[in-house]
Amino acid sequence: MMMMMMRGNRILMNRIAWKQNFFSFGLKQNFSSFLWSLPNNSTRKVLQSTNLWKYRPWTTSANSTTTETKEKDGKKPQDSTPETTTAQETTETEQSTSKETDERQQKSSAKGISLDPEELVQQIQEQEQQIVKLKDLSMRAYAEMENVRKIAQRDVDNARKYSIGAFAKDLLDVADNLERALQNIPAEKLDAEKGDAIVISLYEGVKATNDVLQKVFQRYGIERYDPMGEKFDPNLHQAMFEIPDKSSSGIVLAVAKTGYKIQDRILRPAEVGVSKVTDEASS
Repeated sequence: MMMMMMRGNRILMNRIAWKQNFFSFGLKQNFSSFLWSLPNNSTRKVLQSTNLWKYRPWTTSANSTTTETKEKDGKKPQDSTPETTTAQETTETEQSTSKETDERQQKSSAKGISLDPEELVQQIQEQEQQIVKLKDLSMRAYAEMENVRKIAQRDVDNARKYSIGAFAKDLLDVADNLERALQNIPAEKLDAEKGDAIVISLYEGVKATNDVLQKVFQRYGIERYDPMGEKFDPNLHQAMFEIPDKSSSGIVLAVAKTGYKIQDRILRPAEVGVSKVTDEASS
């Protein structure tokens, strides 16, 4: 009974000491030291299943604390107890487990850091192939974007240059009629002394209208060309009939309609008559 009371007093004193040092030395360390100082094997088994197991004191310090306490009480320490033996075995098991864990971590880290040279070369080759593929894809995408940009720019330029092509082509008949009117007026009617004043004024009005129309054409890039005497070019001329000739063939000898260009395109080819050497012409 006295032994139980002494043990209870010792536990109470330890609890008071623990409460005094709670805020200065830390909750977990002091609490675990207090629990490990208890000579109760069941308490230690509970600690093994909790996180406080890693805060346990060394077995030697626990044994020395128990020895000192028993010496103060006037009793000799026993050589070995089941509790001390169990703590030692648990400590050894924990140490071996920690060593195995450290070895596994070292092996895994070494495997991740130091690779086999063949595996390293293979990984480098795979990375290089991936880089080549990505570079090829990026170049293709850039080329497609550049083509789209060029096509869009060309469409914009063509729209600016040739957007009035259809309207200008309809006005060519007006220009042809004005030219025919100027060509069909006899020269004697245009004489200032013998000619007719009304015809002269009409001719001047038609000529002024034709000149204004041609200036408007030039302002928008429409150019008139007369191929009289030139060599026949199927890209610029449209042969309407042939004219027998003794000297040469393929020469434009008559122009039914003059041709027109818009920028660098043919708006309307010139309708011409082309010379051709025949047997009748040579005889």
